[in-house]
Amino acid sequence: MFVQKTKYKGKLLSTAILMLLVLNTIFIYTSIEDLTAQNISTDFPTANDKPLEDVVLTDCSILSTFSATIQAKPRELKLARIGNQDILFLSCGYDGLILFDFSDVKKPKFIAEFSGDFFDSEFTVFVFSTIIKDSYCLIALRRGIVIYDFSDILNPEKVSEIYIENLYYISFKIRYSALFVIDNLKGCRIYNIENIEKPIFVNRITFRVSNYYDVIFYKDNNIDKIILSVTDYLLEYNYSSILDPKAKMVYYEKNLAERNLKIIDNYLFSTSEMQLSIFDLSLEFKLISKHIDVPFGFTCLAVKDDYLFLASNNHLVKADISSPEEIILICEVKIPSFSIDMIFKGEYLIVLDSFTGIRIYSTNDPNELEFIDTILFSSLSKEVIVSGNYAIYSTFLCGIFIVNIKNPTRPKFVSFIECPFEEVSIFVEEDKLYVFAFSYFYEIRYKILIYDISKPNNPQLIGTCNNRFQYKNKDYFIDFSTIEIIEDKLYTKYFIYNGLFYERGIALINLANPNNLTIQNTFLIGNRAEQIKVNNDYLYIVNRLSRELSIYSLDQSGNIINDSSIIAFDHYIRYIVVKNNYIYTSIRGKGLVIYDIHDLLNPIELAIINHELEESYYYYRKICVSNNYIYIYNSYTNSIYALDINDKSNPILEGTISGIVGIQDLFIANNHIFITSSEISLIIAHLDSIPLMINLSNLIFPIVGFVALAAIGLVYLAFSRKRHLKRQPVEESPKVRGDEEEYPLSIRGEGELVIKDKEIEIPDTDNLELQKYFDQIFIDDE
Repeated sequence: MFVQKTKYKGKLLSTAILMLLVLNTIFIYTSIEDLTAQNISTDFPTANDKPLEDVVLTDCSILSTFSATIQAKPRELKLARIGNQDILFLSCGYDGLILFDFSDVKKPKFIAEFSGDFFDSEFTVFVFSTIIKDSYCLIALRRGIVIYDFSDILNPEKVSEIYIENLYYISFKIRYSALFVIDNLKGCRIYNIENIEKPIFVNRITFRVSNYYDVIFYKDNNIDKIILSVTDYLLEYNYSSILDPKAKMVYYEKNLAERNLKIIDNYLFSTSEMQLSIFDLSLEFKLISKHIDVPFGFTCLAVKDDYLFLASNNHLVKADISSPEEIILICEVKIPSFSIDMIFKGEYLIVLDSFTGIRIYSTNDPNELEFIDTILFSSLSKEVIVSGNYAIYSTFLCGIFIVNIKNPTRPKFVSFIECPFEEVSIFVEEDKLYVFAFSYFYEIRYKILIYDISKPNNPQLIGTCNNRFQYKNKDYFIDFSTIEIIEDKLYTKYFIYNGLFYERGIALINLANPNNLTIQNTFLIGNRAEQIKVNNDYLYIVNRLSRELSIYSLDQSGNIINDSSIIAFDHYIRYIVVKNNYIYTSIRGKGLVIYDIHDLLNPIELAIINHELEESYYYYRKICVSNNYIYIYNSYTNSIYALDINDKSNPILEGTISGIVGIQDLFIANNHIFITSSEISLIIAHLDSIPLMINLSNLIFPIVGFVALAAIGLVYLAFSRKRHLKRQPVEESPKVRGDEEEYPLSIRGEGELVIKDKEIEIPDTDNLELQKYFDQIFIDDE
């Protein structure tokens, strides 16, 4: 009986170890599969991760693309209740139609994107606008309107089409069973949609002006009226006479531009360029108020109860209109970029921004607008840098994204810094992120922002200043478009007006105290600098106008002490990199030139690199040097070239990356290349011939587990024989059970089974047949 229990225990232990080894192997395999996956997981689902097609790669493999944002250019918002969900329809031009579940405004969910072949139409797929009627969605495309039944949100069914040749900036409205289609250039078309699956053309309203903008409906003494906004005019029609419309001009103002129309009670609110107009409809469109005090014009408006919400460039205004004759400003908040549409969902104001995305505000507080959250959209990605396990890239009129790239095949969104400037340069020194911003619209054109990014998921603003500095009792104006940071020293351009002319030079700014940046010194350098580099105690300044590269030596404090050398060129210099006593410089119309500057007074031209550079206007816009390779971006061919520069006098082309639309910047780090573009926010590629570099830190636990289980298995097998040969005591006859018969315990010959202290022992033997016999007995037993 005791022997039988031991047999089962041995089988169970063997089976358990085998299963653990198999499960652990599967875990490691799936971990590697996870590392090699191309689909990117972000905190917010992306509408589309566009595949890289026709990418030519040599010894370079695309690992992943990343966008923490919705890849779309939004145009208009519509909100509708379909089934038990509040669905937000987002019109996005060539990017089609994007749907969100806004049932919970604080936690919106991406549902789906419909574009391209989905529409199955001959119409050019450019979504201008949408209207939702019951479960039907009318979608205005470039050459007509398609109507879909969205009863099944994920699988809408097309029910009809209305062909209209070449629509321009369309907007449309539904009144009862009539559809009014406003074409910016061709007027207003009216369709009967009583049977929405079979629209019927009814009539067309045209006028002698060229531009139509908006249409709105209201009742006057229980008579349905239509207001049509066109250039210079507001026109009124009776709804009952749409088959034979007769216009009544109700307002005229010369050179009136686009209008947004809203009606509350008997008041019509209209925006036009930099003007807000309010009309009393009960007094035959009497103009009772006009405001022209918001900079850069009005872009959209919304009205709720006694409050008006008005957006202009970089501003969102809330005003009390309980008495329309005297509007009272309540509050104003800064917003990025251009707001182009806004709608309400209950107490929440949903604002659509042309670059940043959807911003959500609570209007509960009568005196404030509380920012709730934002859904970010893709914007033109600009500069990219890598610091440790993080890639940081800037965007046009949006902000700065921080991405975890510890596993380059699965980059993860970490945080976003709102920075709505047109041009942004970024630098990282230790745990500080320096942001140099330029704007055409902000009051301060140049600005520096300093963030503590020691906790990348929560960047903290620790310093800011504009471009005006006091130094030696004079006002210095700093141009942050040309900068170089070394430790706590910032080299940048300045200019100062001396009464007769502008003095230009380089300013050295001390960054040690982020809250109090000060000029440490200034240096006159003649004409304007285009780029500044510091390397090995030398300052390199590119002067495009004089076509010179000037080299200055620096003392320990970073001050210029003398003029060391000047390299003159025949063409404009665009970009330089200085590394290990070599200069790599991009010259427009010539290509990339490599100089040996071991002797600064006698620089030696080593090589000229010129790949497919067909016109003198184009040049290499970015240069990166890593190990013994140089990577250069040609804006003419929109390609990145990788060259082996072991022999700098004879660079050898090793690889090309092409097919990526609108490359903006590149950065080399950890044997990877990071690329930003106008189409895809961030692209990560591996640079050597191995297509994948696995991050072992993600596999350390399964590998250790595998080794441990394997070791246990080996130990178990090593002692298994002894365990087989050394049995526990038996109570009766010293015999061992076989399959069908019993074998004697005493075998005469070269070996003998011996019972000693009630245990069975097997002697060593070189007789293979006998050993096999002994083994067979105990294998059968187990």
